[in-house]
Amino acid sequence: MSETIFTKRVSALPGLHVKSKSKVHDAVIAFDKVNTAPTSSGTTYSMLYVDSSGKLTFAYNGVATIIGAPGAAATTWEALYANDTTMALTTGAWTISQGGAFGALSLNKTNVGAGAVLTIANSGTGNDITGPSWSLVSTGAVGVLELTSGGTINATDGALSIGMTGTATTLVGTCTVEEGLTVTAGGVEVTAGDLTLTAGALVMTLGDFSTVDGSVTVVDADNAASLSVTNDTADTIGAAAASGVVEFASTSLTTGTLLHLELTEGTLAGGYYQRCWDVTAGAAVHSIGENGATVIAGAATGTDALTLTLGDLTLGEGAITVTDAADAASLSVTNDTATTASVFVLAGSGAFTGSTTTSFATITASGLTTGTALYVPVAAMTSGTAVQVSAVGAAQTTGTLLQLDTDGVLTGAGSALTVVADAATTATAVVNVSVDALTSGKAMLIASTSAANTTGELLSLNHTISGATVANKTGNVASVVSSRTYTKTSGTVADDYDALSLVRTAVTTGAGGTLTSAGSVLYVQNVVTQTAGTLTDTAKGIEVVMDADSTGDGVSITHSNAVAAKSLNITSSATTAAGAVLLTANAITTGQGILVNANALTEGQALSLAHTTSVITTGSVLKVSSTSNDTGTGQGTLAEFISSASVAGVVVRVAATALTTGVGLQVVSNTLTTGQLVSVAHTTGVIANGGSLMKLSSTSIDTATSSGCLLDLASSASTSGTQVLLTSSATTSGTGISAVMDALTSGTVLNLSAASISTGYYVKCLGAAGATMFSIGVNGAVVIAGSAAETDALTVTAGDLSLTSGLINLESATGVAVGNAVTINKATGTITSSTTNLAADTTETITLTNTRISATSHVIAWIEDEGTGGEVVVLSAKPGSGSATIRVRNVSASAAMSSVYKVGFAILNK
Repeated sequence: MSETIFTKRVSALPGLHVKSKSKVHDAVIAFDKVNTAPTSSGTTYSMLYVDSSGKLTFAYNGVATIIGAPGAAATTWEALYANDTTMALTTGAWTISQGGAFGALSLNKTNVGAGAVLTIANSGTGNDITGPSWSLVSTGAVGVLELTSGGTINATDGALSIGMTGTATTLVGTCTVEEGLTVTAGGVEVTAGDLTLTAGALVMTLGDFSTVDGSVTVVDADNAASLSVTNDTADTIGAAAASGVVEFASTSLTTGTLLHLELTEGTLAGGYYQRCWDVTAGAAVHSIGENGATVIAGAATGTDALTLTLGDLTLGEGAITVTDAADAASLSVTNDTATTASVFVLAGSGAFTGSTTTSFATITASGLTTGTALYVPVAAMTSGTAVQVSAVGAAQTTGTLLQLDTDGVLTGAGSALTVVADAATTATAVVNVSVDALTSGKAMLIASTSAANTTGELLSLNHTISGATVANKTGNVASVVSSRTYTKTSGTVADDYDALSLVRTAVTTGAGGTLTSAGSVLYVQNVVTQTAGTLTDTAKGIEVVMDADSTGDGVSITHSNAVAAKSLNITSSATTAAGAVLLTANAITTGQGILVNANALTEGQALSLAHTTSVITTGSVLKVSSTSNDTGTGQGTLAEFISSASVAGVVVRVAATALTTGVGLQVVSNTLTTGQLVSVAHTTGVIANGGSLMKLSSTSIDTATSSGCLLDLASSASTSGTQVLLTSSATTSGTGISAVMDALTSGTVLNLSAASISTGYYVKCLGAAGATMFSIGVNGAVVIAGSAAETDALTVTAGDLSLTSGLINLESATGVAVGNAVTINKATGTITSSTTNLAADTTETITLTNTRISATSHVIAWIEDEGTGGEVVVLSAKPGSGSATIRVRNVSASAAMSSVYKVGFAILNK
């Protein structure tokens, strides 16, 4: 039964006897480290536990005693001292003998508080400390250092201090300073005469050096600092208006110089007049170098490095370069006082030529995505000009007044130029381009040579408005007007131009490339949506009005494609329309209402009327009606079919498209053996795009599933014959069978059914000599021959490869490492280590050479057989080119391995 003692749950085990069961089950008591030490107090219980740092601890009566620590000796001096802090010697002396080249006794006081490192209390009359030729003796309250004749006081590794702070120290006799004089505290006072150091230096560790009325002159011939000031304690000094670690002050200076730095400029080569050095960064933060060149490191982007509170900054000759990596304004100019003056002026009088990369003023937004390259807010402007670029005083010929370039990828709302005039109402134009002197140029040119332009638009006009207070719209959304009035009384002006020209060019010159061009040269759409209320829309899609004085065509369409293209394609979804196409020509007398010239017609139709899906009841696919008293005799009055030269063609074809359960064409030949029931032969000509030896076409929504809608091949008695054979022995780059179903959503392109399949195949692809390269067998089992090892035989470009049930079997091999190196050229394998005695808490590396591994591979390794003795784990498996390094560690703190171990690995390549 367990109980809680000092916040810990313990169980009583009376008469505890831990016996050894076998070599594996030794008599060992195992401790888990406690999270928090028990709060033991009182004399009722004692506790033995391992604390959170791994130390075996005995606690009794509120006192914890460290019995042992990991890696430490059984008994430490600290433990002995804790038990007995006083060593009492009644007879004899305590002697420390050191026979090596080390000090016999070292005392180190790590506590910075009060207390002496060594305290000597001598109640007798002898010396406190006695040396070979010196002694320390205390006589009353005075300590005396006695040296033998010719003795020397020397500090070999540091400064020597004589005396005590606040008390006078007297050196009796002559005092000679050979190398230097150090004053630790206070100062050196010379009331009369000079203080001369023939050699060495005057060093003041503490205290001040002051000259009331005099100068300090330093003349130095050493290649070292002549004057050095170090103050590593100052922190707030310098915060006041006139203070600092080094201070130069003068209240009377007028035309003189407070700080004079003098160098020979011709001699200076890479040096500095002044340099401010950051010790932490190991670099200069401010420097004044040759010819006064000033460099300021600055704190960080967006933090001022140079500030002028008042005054101007003038650059006589040179350039200003700003490189900024912060998400903030790189150059900001604010002038809240200017009224008529220009706030920002760029001026140049040179004959500048410039280019697309070097111009008088350049704005480059290479990385712009959704921001604005140039933004000029002028909220209070009424009649002025926000931005004006003028070629003043020169006749511009080939230059560009304003050019905006962006090398970045403009996406979203980003743009090279944005004009926003949301408050404009009756303005003449939001963007006004006046080109009264234009002769042969272009008023506006938008050009693009981008080969990557897919969905981009060169020009987009979008007028979208929604609301309950929409006003009547009468003006045009876009207008192209060209009005030319001639007042000449003689001569001829021959106009031949287009008011609006839309040209779309598609050219392909690559022999192996394919260009598919679709869309429209001109796309006109009128979208009308009525969800509530009353909407009447009589807008025309395209309206062409020709003046009576014009003899040109209202609409002229020229199409040079003579294969399958249509010069005019009209689709109307109206149900009870007066006419999908209405031609009104009531004034025609001897002309033609519709004239179709098809002089080159061979296989096509001059006029084709097709009806596919609905059921005609009282309507007609073609209706020719006349209510006049027609009297024509030399031609057909209502319809006329003339073929004056055809000898073998079908002049008129009539098809019964209402057929439902009957047979359109039936050919029966019950005795056929080696002949062909239907033979369609083609020998000499070349069938091009659009032609076919046989074409089965249906535009109805066919739904048959137990039979083929377009083609039904049935064989109910054949057991071993080839039911469908396609032989095209000369085809090289063509296609044997092509199934195109671009509108397919939930259907199936190819359906193969074999209900009784056992050892056969759904699909089999044969290569050279009839060998199977690819097959789909029973239950969809797929077998791929592949080309060679380490060459992709199955590639999934996108999506996942899921295994619901079963295994993925990979090639595998085993190998025994020799000298911690092994070669296994398989995707998986097992490595037997060459080490049989890996020491405790020790790491070793196994080098695996494998041609399957590349620098981008994923190498997964694990302990497959941990062996005996210690406890090994895999720390890492790092891939390289053709090899991998596997790091293994014996994590046991005390037990070494007594056998080999085995490491398993698997390779996954990207």
